[in-house]
Order: sequence, then C-alpha cells, then structure tokens
Amino acid sequence: IEGAAELTATALLIGFARSIAMILEQGQVLDTVIYYLSMPVEALGGHFGAVAMLVIQSMLNFFIPSGSGQAFVTMPIMVPIADAAGIGRQVAVMAFQMGDGLMNMIVPTNPVLMGILGLAGVPYERWFKFVAPLMLKLLAACAVALLIAVSIGY
Repeated sequence: IEGAAELTATALLIGFARSIAMILEQGQVLDTVIYYLSMPVEALGGHFGAVAMLVIQSMLNFFIPSGSGQAFVTMPIMVPIADAAGIGRQVAVMAFQMGDGLMNMIVPTNPVLMGILGLAGVPYERWFKFVAPLMLKLLAACAVALLIAVSIGY
C-alpha cells in the first residue's frame, strides 16, 4: 500500500492529461486546433513545411500522447496538406514519427513517462532540466533529416 501511495500524484496527472484530450475531442475543438496549426505548413511549402510538420506534430503530442490516436486524428489532415505543399507523403509520416517519438520523452501528459518517473522517484522538473538540452539537439537533427528527405524527393 505504501508503494501505491507514491504513485498517487502520477495517477492524478494521467487522469488530468486524459481529461484534456477528452474535452478537446468531445468539445469538437481538436479538429479546429489541428486545422489552424496546419495552415503554416501549406503556406511554407516544401522544405520548411516539412519542418513545420515536425513542430506541429511535436506540439500536438502534448494533447494527444497516444501515437495511434495522434496518427488517427492528424494524418487525414496532414497528408492532403503535404500533397498541396509538394511534400512527399513519406516525409509527412516521418515528421509524425519524429514528433511523436521524441516528445514522448518529455511531455508531462505521457502516462508512461510519468509512471516511470514516479516509480523511479524522479521529479518531472528535474527530468525536464536533464533531457531538454538533448531534446533540442535531437529536434535539430530531425529537422535536418526532414530537409534532406525533401531534397532527395523521399
């Protein structure tokens, strides 16, 4: 019972995170948010549009920490935008995978991350300070990879 008490804060945070996603879904706000976030991709086109997709997918991971849920919600919108911007569909999927995969290590709405941090006894603030510099480097590397992918017609 004492061990379970340590996870109470984590369980509450997971519940709050899920409630945010539910409110956005049930309130029919999520599609509007995604639509307006995707407008810069179409405006930027090509190379910078692919990087914008990475940024958008990364931001959306806060609200939809589930990879399959995020793909279900965003890809039907992102694929036509990628087509219109002259970005290959593979690049759109690559931006999704990078944004989702990287942000899972840092967003506090990810139940797996919060559960592991709770079990390890590591406060989220401490984890964030530790991993943030690495995340910035990884995001920069992903942006370069996307630029290369667009350049070679991937």
